[in-house]
Amino acid sequence: MPHNGSAEAPARIHHSLCRDNAPYRIEVGGVLTASGLVRHKHVLTVLGNRRWLLRRGAAEPGGPPVLRRFPHAAAAPALADAHVHLHAGMRLADFVAYGVCQVRDLGSTAGTELAVPVARHCGDPVPEVVLGGPLLDRPGKPRLNIAARWNRHDELPAVLDAAIGRGASWIKLYAQFPVDLIGTVVRQAHARDLRVAVHPAPGDAPAAIRAGVDEIEHAACLAPRGDGVGGAHALHRRWAQRSDDSWPDVPAGVRLCPTLVVQHRLAEEASRSWSFPGADPGTAAFWRGMRLASRQWTDQELRNCRAASAEMASVVARLVRQGVHLVVGSDTPNPGVLPGRGLWEEMNLLVAAGLPPLEVYLAAAVTGSGLDAAGDEPVTLLPLASLASFEAEGRYPVEPAVATVLRGCLFVPDRLSNRHGDRDGNTLPAQPGTDAGVG
Repeated sequence: MPHNGSAEAPARIHHSLCRDNAPYRIEVGGVLTASGLVRHKHVLTVLGNRRWLLRRGAAEPGGPPVLRRFPHAAAAPALADAHVHLHAGMRLADFVAYGVCQVRDLGSTAGTELAVPVARHCGDPVPEVVLGGPLLDRPGKPRLNIAARWNRHDELPAVLDAAIGRGASWIKLYAQFPVDLIGTVVRQAHARDLRVAVHPAPGDAPAAIRAGVDEIEHAACLAPRGDGVGGAHALHRRWAQRSDDSWPDVPAGVRLCPTLVVQHRLAEEASRSWSFPGADPGTAAFWRGMRLASRQWTDQELRNCRAASAEMASVVARLVRQGVHLVVGSDTPNPGVLPGRGLWEEMNLLVAAGLPPLEVYLAAAVTGSGLDAAGDEPVTLLPLASLASFEAEGRYPVEPAVATVLRGCLFVPDRLSNRHGDRDGNTLPAQPGTDAGVG
């Protein structure tokens, strides 16, 4: 089951091995492949150009030095969080601490008011960012500071061009974007090699799918039109009262990013009166500033949220079994959803709903598959016992990775390292100028 504890202090992470040491070798006790977990010693050889080689068996003499040994960890594809909103206070290193080495921003001021995050040096634990442009919501004055201003439909091409100019590869349509313009903006975006995600208003998902959007965001938004009352509580009520499978009806092949963890965390944090135990004061204040967390929920609102969360999870599992393409994202930073941790909680919720653990993991992997004999994607090292539990029982303790190889460098969370070696006692002094100690 998903981790239900309080928000925890961020996991500090440091630069344990530099790519300047490459080629170097790391021994591990297993590997996660496309077929599942292989519990056998393997050697990961990290090359200087981000590439790596993976070979079964112990390290043979005569090759590059073995600088780290993790006999109780398995090498696995690093993870990608497909739904994040970057903001100035976000601790990006926490993603890497949990093995999340790519994030897709789906609406922020990154590229305008906020610089697009990039690693300043090789020891900077910053995930790769797949950038989305500003949200496209209703015409006129934006109601959200991350939405683009537009007044007439003939201004939309310029908005798309501006998004490309800031480095975007995605654009997201928000709930009040006019449904009759979705097809137009999809065609204009695709002509510019932009992909389109949509956060639909209740009842609008079928029209968005017919218009050719590339992805639907949030299972919650698959609800039909209701009684004219909007907002999260109305959505929760509709889902809680859902009595048959007439909705939602999502065709096979459609990409869906469910973000189940949002409702799960809302219920958990509302039950604690938005105290956010363990969260740093700045993050807690940020969350309490959100409208949903600005007041105590009624008992009925809390029951509705919990019932809706369970119903959404069941529906998502059914849709995926029927051929809907699963995309895994956390919608960080919604209340209680923390960088890195949120993605693992989402994966646990998907497995608890009945989806196969390996299928969920690979859907969230940067590679989209297990590790092969060679590659250039980031690799994370996870506890063998935890991976075995996840594969067999669908339960993964939400905890930092043992280590992560990103851009040819090895990063280790501080709780597993003494800054000069791994938890197995291997010592290698940090190279001068490479131990960034970034928190």
